[in-house]
Amino acid sequence: MKLDALTGIMILGLVTLAYTWGGYPAMLAALARFRNLRIKKAEISPRLTVIVAARNEEQNIAHRLRNLCELDYPRECLEIIVASDGSTDGTADIVASSRQGGCACWNFMNPEVALPCTTMP
Repeated sequence: MKLDALTGIMILGLVTLAYTWGGYPAMLAALARFRNLRIKKAEISPRLTVIVAARNEEQNIAHRLRNLCELDYPRECLEIIVASDGSTDGTADIVASSRQGGCACWNFMNPEVALPCTTMP
């Protein structure tokens, strides 16, 4: 029986396909069974910093901070930074009062030094 080039290419493709879908996963399963590596799993909670850019957000900032403080995340790993860029309303006072709720909120409010926190160049 004589094989031509197209039949050879087709057989090679089928063998490659069979190895990809069946042979390789079977080989990995066999190696995993014989190597028996133990993976140590630990409960980790990376530090999370949320930066809220606010300018004259007196009506919205309290709700937003309350929402962020209610996150299901360990308090010792959560830091909330409020970057207030020269707010002229009561945003700074609301941010200052939210420190008592367990959130670490910082207010970058200094009229002498203009910090472009919320403006793009």
